[in-house]
Order: sequence, then C-alpha cells, then structure tokens
Amino acid sequence: MEPITPSFNNIKNVGLPDFCFLEHLDENEIMNNISTRFHKDHIYTYIGEQVVSVNPFSKKEHLYSDQTLKSYHNMYMYEVPPHIYSLAQDTYKKLLLTKENQCIIITGESGSGKTEASKILMEYITKASINNKINEKANSATLDRSEIIMKLIMDSNVILEAFGNAKTLKNDNSSRFGKFIEIEFDEKGAPISGKIQQFLLEKSRVHTRAIGERSFHIFYQFLTSKEITSKFQLSDDPSYYRYLKDSMCFNVSNINDGREFKLVGQALQSLGWTQEDLDSMYRILGAVLLIGNLEFCNDQEKANVDAVNVKNPSILKKIAALLDCNEDQLEKSLISRSLTLGVSKRKSSIRVLLNTNQAMETRDALAKVLYDRLFNTIIEKINKAISSDIDRKNIESMIGILDIYGFEVFENNSFEQFIINYSNEKLQQLFINLVLRQDQEEYIKEGVEWKFMDNYFDNTPIIDLIEGQPVGLLKLLEEACLIGQNTPELLIQKMNQFFGKHNHFESYETTNNLSITNQSFTLKHYAGSVTYNLEQFIYKNKDPLYQDLINTMQSSKNNFLLSLFQLDFLKASNQQTGAKKIPTTMASQFKVAINDLIGKLNSCQPHYIRCIKPNDEKRPGHFDYERVKHQIRYLNMLETVRVKKAGYCNRQHYTRFLARYKMIAPATWPFWNGTVKDGAMEIAKVLIPSPIDRQAECQFGKKKIFIKSAKTLFHLEELRSKQMPKVCIIIQRHWRGYQARKWYKSELARLQQEKEEIQKQILRKKSVAKIQNCYLRYRIRTYFKKLQPWAVGPTYCKGKAIPTLWPKKSALEDLIQVIHITWWAKMKVCSLSMEQRALVRQKILALDLFGMGYFKKKEWDCRRKFSADYLSDDSNPKKLQFSEAVQLLFQKGGDKEILFADNVVKINKRGKSQLRTLIITDQHIYKYDSKKYTQKKVGLKIHSIVALSTSNKRDTFLSIHFKAPVRDLFIDLGCDSVEKVSEVSTNLVQQVFKLTGTTIPLLFREPLTFNNSRDSRTSGTDFVISFAHYPKGKEQRQCTFVKGKANTAVIYYPID
Repeated sequence: MEPITPSFNNIKNVGLPDFCFLEHLDENEIMNNISTRFHKDHIYTYIGEQVVSVNPFSKKEHLYSDQTLKSYHNMYMYEVPPHIYSLAQDTYKKLLLTKENQCIIITGESGSGKTEASKILMEYITKASINNKINEKANSATLDRSEIIMKLIMDSNVILEAFGNAKTLKNDNSSRFGKFIEIEFDEKGAPISGKIQQFLLEKSRVHTRAIGERSFHIFYQFLTSKEITSKFQLSDDPSYYRYLKDSMCFNVSNINDGREFKLVGQALQSLGWTQEDLDSMYRILGAVLLIGNLEFCNDQEKANVDAVNVKNPSILKKIAALLDCNEDQLEKSLISRSLTLGVSKRKSSIRVLLNTNQAMETRDALAKVLYDRLFNTIIEKINKAISSDIDRKNIESMIGILDIYGFEVFENNSFEQFIINYSNEKLQQLFINLVLRQDQEEYIKEGVEWKFMDNYFDNTPIIDLIEGQPVGLLKLLEEACLIGQNTPELLIQKMNQFFGKHNHFESYETTNNLSITNQSFTLKHYAGSVTYNLEQFIYKNKDPLYQDLINTMQSSKNNFLLSLFQLDFLKASNQQTGAKKIPTTMASQFKVAINDLIGKLNSCQPHYIRCIKPNDEKRPGHFDYERVKHQIRYLNMLETVRVKKAGYCNRQHYTRFLARYKMIAPATWPFWNGTVKDGAMEIAKVLIPSPIDRQAECQFGKKKIFIKSAKTLFHLEELRSKQMPKVCIIIQRHWRGYQARKWYKSELARLQQEKEEIQKQILRKKSVAKIQNCYLRYRIRTYFKKLQPWAVGPTYCKGKAIPTLWPKKSALEDLIQVIHITWWAKMKVCSLSMEQRALVRQKILALDLFGMGYFKKKEWDCRRKFSADYLSDDSNPKKLQFSEAVQLLFQKGGDKEILFADNVVKINKRGKSQLRTLIITDQHIYKYDSKKYTQKKVGLKIHSIVALSTSNKRDTFLSIHFKAPVRDLFIDLGCDSVEKVSEVSTNLVQQVFKLTGTTIPLLFREPLTFNNSRDSRTSGTDFVISFAHYPKGKEQRQCTFVKGKANTAVIYYPID
C-alpha cells in the first residue's frame, strides 16, 4: 500500500523507506537500498514494524530536533518516515492500549550504535509520557513525579556510560557490560518507577586490555580534575599509572573527558549522592589506579621459600591511606594467603607465602573487586533513587530496553568475548523464534499461501554446544574450575573428547587450521567464526576473591567502602559458622542471568532495532559494502524482509474475529448461522468490497484470518467503534466435528470385526509362547540340578567341565563356563575388606612388574605386607617428630596422603652415601634429615618421573629417573635388611598413572645408569653401576655401595 504522508515522496532518489516495498527481493536489492539511503543521510529504514539503524559516525542534529520529535507524537508507524521515534511511539501506544509489558531489543555488533539508540529511545519515551499526562490533565504531583523519574533514568545513563563504557579497537564508546532498563508505568501510562539490571561487567579491563584501547572512561575523566587529584595527592598524568599506561592510549578525539566528568558529577548529585559519598568514590578510583603501580621483589630474609615483599612501600602507604585501612594488614593480604584446615574443633589456619606471580594476581584481584563493588553499588543507588516511595501495586506495565554487548571478534579473544558472544547467540535465537520461525510455521499450519523459508541460520546447535545438558562447553568449564590443578591443555582435551566432531567446534586436533593453537578453540557463531584463547579462561571464570582481602576491607574505617562489601562480610561470617559451599563462577552466574532475561523478554511484546556498522574505521559517510553485507547476513535481514513482505500485520482466530467484528456486516448481525470462517468472509466483504483488493489484503487460513496491512486493520477498528452497541458473541458447532462423528458411527461395525480378528491372532501367539516358555524352564531346572556341585564350596568344582544344556554344545555352555569362573573369583574377592582389596591390587601390579616363578625378573617377597608408613610405628623413637614434620608438610604442599615413608640411603652426586628419610606422598617425593626431620630441598613432583630402573640381582637399590633438568634419585631401600624395592616401585607406577594417565616403565639393567648431577645449566654425567656378590669371608646382610674411579661404582649384595 502506497504511503500517504509527504515524507515518503521522491523515494527513487532516497531509497525505499521500508524494505518490504522492494519489488525484487534479494540481497543486492537490500544492499543497494540501504546504501542509497545512507548516502542521502537517511540512516533509518523499516522492516515492517522493525527499525534498521545505520551508524553515521557523526552528529545528525536535524534528526533529533524538538520539531522532529513532536512530529511523531500519536502517529502510526506507516504514517511517518522511519525513525527510532516511530518505534518508541508504537511501543508506548501498545503499552497504553493493551496494558501488556513491552520490550525493545537492540541488536548489532560492537560499534553499530546500540548505546546511542537506547538513549534516543529513552528521550522519546520521556517526552511522550509527559505529553500524554498533559493531554489527560493529570495533577501536578503526578506530572512532576514522571518528569523526575525520567530525568533520573536519563542521568543514570550518563553515569553508567562513564563507569561501564570504554574505547575498544572497534568502538570509541563500547558498552563493556549489558544492561536491561525497565521503565515502569501506572495504569494511565505515567512513568512512576524504574529498575536497571546489569550483566557481566568486564572487570579485567581495569588491569589489562589490547594495545590501542582504553580502560573505563571514568578513570580518564577523574584525572582531568586538578582539584580532586591534588586533594588526594594523586598524579593527573594517566601515563603515571601502569593500569592505564600498558595499552598506550589516553585520549579519544571525539570524547572530552573533562566535560563528561562534570556531567557525571551533576548526575550523581541529582541521584542524591553527598559530597562524602563522592569523596569516598574518588578515593576508591585513586586506590585502584595506584594498586596497579605496586611491584614485588623477592624476600631476601626468606631464602629457603619463594616469598616476596612490596618493592615500593610508599605506594602501599598511599593506597592504605585512600582506603583508610591498616597498612600492615593490606601488605600481608597481598603477599600471603591464609588457608583454613579442618572443621569444628579441629579447625586451624595457616598462612602461605605467595610468589611474585601469585602476588600480582592478588593485586589485580583487589583492583577488580574494588571497581566491581563500586559499580554494583552505583547501580543499587540508582535503582533506589528511581524506585523510592512507590507502591508496587500501582505498577500496571513496563517498557524494557535491552542494551547488551555486541558481537565481538578481536585478535585475542578471551573469556569475556566468549560470554559476550554467548549472550548474542541467545538474543539471536530469541529473534529467530519470535520473528522468523513462528510466523512461517503458523502460515504453513494455517494453509495460507506461503513458501516456507528454511535457509536462515538457525543457531540452536551452537547454543546447545555452549550450554547443553548434560555436557556443554559451560559445563566443562565449571568442572575445570572445581579441579584445582586443571590446565587449559586438559580443558581442551575434554572439549575435543565431547565435541571434536561437532559441526560448529574446531580445535588444534580436529582441524588443519594452523591459526588454532593447542590452547585455543574456534566456534562457528551465527555472526562468523571466533577463535578463543583458553589461557585465562579458568582463572577469569573462577574470579577469586580471597578472604584476606575481605578481612582487610573490613578493617577500613570508611563507611562507604564498608558498604561495598557488606554481602562479602556476611558470606564470610556464614562460612565460618557453617559448611563451605562451592563458589559460584562467573559463567554460571551469567547463564542464570541471561536465561532469566530471555524469560522476561518472552513475557513481553517485543520490538526490534537492528543496528549496522557501515565500516570498521569509524569514518563518517563511508559505506563498506562487504562489511555491511556480512552484518545483513548474520542479522537474517533478507529472511526477515521475506517474512514481513509476504506476511501479515495482524492475525486472529475466526471465532474471536467474528465475535469482535460481527456487528460490521448486516449478514452476521445479530446472529450468524454459518461457519465462523464464512462469517469472517462476510465481514471482509463489507470491509473491502473489491474482490481483488480483498484477496490482496485478507487471507483465510484453517483457523485464522490474516490481514495484510496496518491501514486495513485501523479501518476495521474504526468501523467497529461505530457499531459497539451491537456487540454480542455466539459460538457455533464445527462442521468438521460433525463429519468426524458421522464417519465413526458408519465404520463402527467393521472396526469391531477387525478388532476381534486381531485379538484371536494375538491369543494364538501367546499360547505358542507359553508352551515354549514352560519347556525351556523345565530344561533349565534340570540343567541347574546338574550344576549344583559347581555351586558348593570351598572348591566349587573349579577346573572340571560343566555339563551341557543341549545334546550339541553351543556358545551358551562356553559363556556359562566363563560366568562360573568369574563368579568363583567374585566369591573370593568379596570376602576381602576394601583395604585388603587395595593391597591385593598392589600385589598384582607388583607381580606384573617383578614376575613370579619361571618368569621372575627380580627376587621379591610377595608375602610381605606393604605397610607404606614405616616411621609412624611405635618402634620409631622419633615418631612424634616425624608426625609433626608430616603435618607441616601437608599444610604447605597440598599433599593428602603418604604412600611410603622409611629411612633410606641416598647416593649423592659425589658418590657418597647419606642416610635420609624418604616420604612419598600422592604428589611429591620428599627427602628429610633422618635425625631432625627437616626437609632437604624442595619436593620432587611425581608426575615428572619418566622411568624406574633396578637390577635383576638380590640388591635393594632403585633408581628413579625424572624429566631433565631434575636430577635422578638413586636410593638403597634395604636399611633394615627388608626388600622394599617392590613396594616403592609399585606405588610410584600406580601414582604416576593416576596423575598423568601414563604407565612408566620399570627397567631391569646391568650395568645400571643414572644421572644425579645435572641441573638447569649443565647436563651432568651418568653414574655406571655394576653388581657383584660379597667376597668370601666379607658377607653382610645389607647391600653396600662402593664408588670406583670417575663415575663408576660397584654394589655388593648377599648371596642368600
């Protein structure tokens, strides 16, 4: 239908205002139309009731003047040129008419103008709602309240942009958080309250970002105020602060930080912030910047441990002064961490010193949590200001405006981009379900003339890949965060295991793409493929906040700072009094939040603004054809236009349509005796007398009538409003139901006969099956009587042939023989305790390693019990010292159990024998002084063991080989004349397999070689060991190590 307003004249020169007006619909036509309009400064275009917005990267003052805004008041969308104002007016009008919740979903990639679109929307809704109250002659109190609420919401937008937006490589004012703004209205359409919900602030931007990007705007704005920086003794040079200096970008050409900071201050004051609150906020911002300047150096007084000190204590003193907390406690929380062991009365706490990397992580964690808590507090104060003194019963409906992250692809995509793009996938799925799929499926279902389009990009498989149950990428990430020693390599292995063959997943092992490293993976999103780097995924998802930092903040005397951490203090208090809970990760929190948001959007009547970025260089007037084409494809614009162009603006069930509009046609008023569909057709004849026009404007489905244009619908409403006194409802029986009942009665006799015949056939089959079953049970009973001796202990006739069930032996008898042997073994094993079973498994592994009988590789005593801990026995006079040393070891090293502990003789790199206490835990091998039980050097990691070697003689020596540059360990395990090589070897092979999944070899060599002299600088030399009997007359019970020339030695062992 041709538009009637003058604004649509001369459409050939400026392009079509609605893509649905295109005669020949294809991608090129859409591109040509949007390009023509863009170059003529027409940045908005309709797709039915949707608005497509192209970012001009320049100010268009004439588009947003007061005169332009007023021209859209109380106008329908088809009456005015495309604009965000028209969509805002349509949204507000539907809110007033239907009293249903409305939502406006703004989609597009980063830099496409979503944030600006949300501001334009709120500006119009502010003016429209106030104008509506003036027309209704509302009292001054209600009018003032509405103006105040909308002003506060607009002011809050200034604040949230300063604290939540930043310059990225693609956008000078990119939202680094998502927000859903709810404007709540009373029954007369006056805004009386509001609420803002934020999603996943990019906290890591505080301390790290790409070169050429900036941190959050507020840091640069804050430093432009000489008064504030001098008041708190801060440098006003951004390059002084490492957090701002690292990305080497301090200014943006089109952003005036000084002017913006004044606007932020005014907005905060309008929301009720006192000067004391502002000063506290400035203190926190200054502290965050100074925290980044903290450096750490090794603690020279603690040479035996990896510990650090703050290198620049003057900076630390400034930070403590700004946060008004104890300086010593702050330093301690940055360079050490307290760990709580045990529960209830056995609960104890130890302090672990941090190395340089751990201290830097803790420093950055403090900066992030300070800024995050400040941001959340700002939103809480905004919500409190715009919703105070409101009775929730007066809220009738609301308009929600969703401004969330755009789709992001950078050179290095981390956890933040993964979450951001996941949220865009969810919104894209919502759009597909609400706009494309539902419309098309309904047309096909109703039998309306329609060609189904199934070639649009359905992103359901991608969302299932990310959040699927029971296994999805988010689930694997959650599991990785629960396992303390998980690494990106192990996580990518899990991903390959579950999703290696998924069409939308690629990794280093599943593709030939050399750009994908072994710590990254690629997802094929609806907007294109993105490669994510897993290096920081686990750490960022955990988002740790250490208790020491919370305690330090709790020591502050600043009330504002204390209020930021009230929930953290409460959680800490609950954890001290109750059981600890598994911490909630960032991904799980965001998944719950985004799914709640999708549920809320589904309960609203949706409106869409599709934002497009014309180029990546942010050049005004420049239109990158291929760049825009890519966005049009992933926004499904071609399919949307096809649906809307061939679709209908309104659809109603025949019954509802007839009941609402029957008074329009004389034939249907007051009673209609025909079908509801025929009644609807009679109404359509009155509405549109011309058969040709009626066929073009109305389609009749199976259950619904479909109206093509909005103008026809409005005309229908006008006719109805004139006939409202005649309204009445009559429901007629359906002809289809009558026909179905008639058919059933005529076919009843035939169906009954067929039923009886089928029942006879089923009965015959059951009889045959019953006879077969009885005979088979008889044969089985007879067979089991023969098998009775094989079920009587203690021998169970083991080894004798089992009788056969049938004359000819079948595979069943062989299976029964196997089952009997298995059952016999189970009877033996079940009589053992769990501890005995574990020992048996160890003995079986030892048997595999050392052999038995003719296949014995080395003498060992299979009857000796593997006691593991030989030093906790009462025979050890230093049992108490040993227990204290083990307890201290477990607190520091994170080990959980002792696999072996005994005194051994260690051969050092000079070939000398040294008596040592050897402790093998589930993670390390420790060497202790056997007298004082003090640890010698650091523990050797078990997962670094590559092989074990010993001789096939009667000696008690064992060589443990490690990955270079770790030195090999050569020890004598026969200090008490008892062979323990088998026990240690079995334990090490078993534990290495648990930790790494690989089986290390046990090598039997003569001569035997090992290298216990190498380090990170030199490769060292191998010792060559030979073995011999003691000479006659010099026999001893224990083995003896005798060093020879150079790096050779002889081990003497007894004959018996």
